Amino acid sequence: MTNKHIIAIEKTGEKLSRLQTQFNSYTQKIDAMKQFITQAKTNLDFGRNLFNEKIGAVHSKMRTIDIDIIYTLDKHFEDPKATKAFKKNISYYIVTEVPAMIEATDEDKLKDIYSKHNGQSYEEEMEEKNSEANDMMKNMFGFDMNDPEKMEDFMNKQKGGSFQDFMNTILGGMSGMGNDKNDQKSAKNENHEQRESKKKTAAQIAKELKEEQEAKNIGQASRKIYTELVKQFHPDKEHDELERERKTEIMKRITIAYEKNDLFDLLKLQLEYLQIDKNHINKLADDKLKYYNKILKEQLEELQDELAEVTESGNPFQMSFFDKFCRGTQAEIIKRIEKERKATNKVLKHMEERLSFMYDKESAMYIVSDFKKEHQREMKMMSRVGMFGF
Repeated sequence: MTNKHIIAIEKTGEKLSRLQTQFNSYTQKIDAMKQFITQAKTNLDFGRNLFNEKIGAVHSKMRTIDIDIIYTLDKHFEDPKATKAFKKNISYYIVTEVPAMIEATDEDKLKDIYSKHNGQSYEEEMEEKNSEANDMMKNMFGFDMNDPEKMEDFMNKQKGGSFQDFMNTILGGMSGMGNDKNDQKSAKNENHEQRESKKKTAAQIAKELKEEQEAKNIGQASRKIYTELVKQFHPDKEHDELERERKTEIMKRITIAYEKNDLFDLLKLQLEYLQIDKNHINKLADDKLKYYNKILKEQLEELQDELAEVTESGNPFQMSFFDKFCRGTQAEIIKRIEKERKATNKVLKHMEERLSFMYDKESAMYIVSDFKKEHQREMKMMSRVGMFGF
């Protein structure tokens, strides 16, 4: 390794212990993860800006066409010569397509048209759906979605778990609703756990005390490095203006790392600025390594969560913007977005042709009839395989 600031234990001709191997594994993974997250953020900014520049205007035109189609169909609906079948198909088209348009534009005119063809106002329907969803969450998880604190608490509990874990929780809750045997079994297990918690042995108490002490030692490990760095780089006692500015910038990095409990960055700063000999890392005692490894493991898990949040990856049902466009080099991002631009322009031309056909009442009759048949066929297929295809 040529970089003197790489955090790794090196022992020429000696085999590393299990704790030393773990330490190296965590620091290498954290280093790679931090670099990947930084690159991912750069790629996302570049990709989103380029996408908006090349495709944003086209999407705006497509939304305008979608809305014009709705306005045109609503005019056909008011035509005294329109047949009952044509009117029913128009209403079906509007009720199916307009909700997504309202979410994207929040246009009051679209809401009025939707309410007219739906027989119920858009606001009332959304309120009913939200109420149904809230009732389901109450039954499955026992909290009110309208209570921000409980909702936040629930979402925090899901953090750290995978998307599939979350889906399994929901599906498990749905399958257990109304199942008396499951409820009885759950209550029995809960009572058993409560009884067991009251019978803590001396060994269990000792173990808990040991864990508390370890947690305290873990916190002290980061604080000790932080204290050493602060002593060296606090700018208040520095008389030289340039040196004070340099130390102020270093202190910002130190403080950020400490506040985030970022042991990796604290160790890196220690190596970089205190010029600690690599032998210092090589000779870390097992008890200190044990604490360091625990912190580093937690830090790696937090970085994995951050990466999933940045890239919005992990949903098996929908590819994120990052996964679709922003992996790899800028040249690859440009190539993917250019391909998307060409495909989007083809769709735009098709939509423009569709709008021109919609102006003609006879053509519109065929279009909305075909739309209804195709949509009902898709709904029937989904109901057969189940919502998630299981």
